[in-house]
Amino acid sequence: MHLFLKNPSFSQCAKCGKPVKSHHACPFCGHYRGKEAVDVFSRLDRKQRRDRESEIAAQTAVKETKTSESEAVN
Repeated sequence: MHLFLKNPSFSQCAKCGKPVKSHHACPFCGHYRGKEAVDVFSRLDRKQRRDRESEIAAQTAVKETKTSESEAVN
């Protein structure tokens, strides 16, 4: 007997920070548990690839600055 549906659980991708379903590769960057599982960029055209790579680089830079700021405070 089916009583109700549960909300899917999401976690954050370690590389890009986007929400990802548990135990799934990130559909945005293709990483799973810190390793590249899917080559997402091979399916994109040149402009989309450039835009997505620049967005990932910007998010990585923001994470690094937050980490360095928290280390400087401690």
